[in-house]
Amino acid sequence: MGEHRLVLMNLVARPAIAVHYLALFALPLMATIAWVTRREALHRRALGCFAAAGAYLLLAPCLGDEGAQRLMPYIPWNFHEIQDGPLGVRLVLTAITGFGGTLMIWVCASRYMRNPGWSALSMGEHFLATFSMILFGFHLMFVQMGDEYILFLLPWCLVTLGGHLNARTGRVRLVVLSLCVLFWGCSAAWTRGLLAGEEAQWQAAETLVREGIPADQVYGPWTWISFNRFGEYLEESGRHTVRDLNSFWGRWLPEQLSRARYYVTDVPKPPRDGGWTIRRKVFYSGLFSRRKAVYIFERQSAVPLDKS
Repeated sequence: MGEHRLVLMNLVARPAIAVHYLALFALPLMATIAWVTRREALHRRALGCFAAAGAYLLLAPCLGDEGAQRLMPYIPWNFHEIQDGPLGVRLVLTAITGFGGTLMIWVCASRYMRNPGWSALSMGEHFLATFSMILFGFHLMFVQMGDEYILFLLPWCLVTLGGHLNARTGRVRLVVLSLCVLFWGCSAAWTRGLLAGEEAQWQAAETLVREGIPADQVYGPWTWISFNRFGEYLEESGRHTVRDLNSFWGRWLPEQLSRARYYVTDVPKPPRDGGWTIRRKVFYSGLFSRRKAVYIFERQSAVPLDKS
């Protein structure tokens, strides 16, 4: 019964989470829509829709299995810098995506429900919207939801918002273009920082191996461990009995950390079991070219080498 209840709660919570992220991904268009509609007189029904949508976007994300995060970003993986950052930044981001998400719901309701609505859309728009919603239905019941899993909805979102703007005015193209270029620059800088951090951790782990330390004594990024040692996991689990990777994430990786002598991470805190000291710091240019560090921790206590 608990699993069924969790699925039902996710069916309520995950659409709200997806709307928050889509509002962030389509921020230039959302800002333009807010600017265009700022002087429009909204009737009472529209105001009621705004209020209901805002309450849903604020409360619903707390219901699902991602509900531990009460503010944006709600889900992993690419915004942990914000997730671990100041509370004020998360409050502002949640307010922005909440307002943008409310506008998005209003735009969708206007585009699909008002006359002529759905019937006036092209066959391509019908296909895109239908396919996106069917695929999103599967994601609502999937075991996990991550920010990258929402990207497939972005084409539908951009077409819907762009169609709304195109139907209303043709005078905002320069505004949209300018905001898109600015957003693209920020996104590129953010992505470069994430990739630089991953590369720095990978290179730090490789440096230890080149110094003669066995790979099974180094716990680095999961991508590095998988590249070097995934065969060990398959041999241990049995190649014909592995049906999913739950044991890889929940058992095998934690076991490797408990046996490792070195721990490579971008977090300045060692594992909670104690007995770790910083052996070295590797500096790199992180998000928006800020100087950041990768930490190589060495365990001072004895490490059990028996893998039986």
